[in-house]
Amino acid sequence: MRFRPIGDIVVVKPELEQTDTWLMDHHRRKGSAEVIRIGNQVNDIVPGDRAYFNPFAGVEMNLDGEVFLLLHAAELFALEARRPSLSDRPES
Repeated sequence: MRFRPIGDIVVVKPELEQTDTWLMDHHRRKGSAEVIRIGNQVNDIVPGDRAYFNPFAGVEMNLDGEVFLLLHAAELFALEARRPSLSDRPES
């Protein structure tokens, strides 16, 4: 990826649902996505997390034929960590 987000911007790769309605775009966002990159002011989100947000939030960007979504960190409702945390480890 040739760019890096600044500030509190989070770049996600949204899950898209195909639609047959001619009034809408050829796809519709589902409201969840994998975090790809984060800005320098984002502390508690890491690439690889699954983010949940309003399907109409953010700005869509097409880069090299792939669709990405730029969101402010405050637009995210919840995160699902895709990495093991210390609390998930079995006690010894």
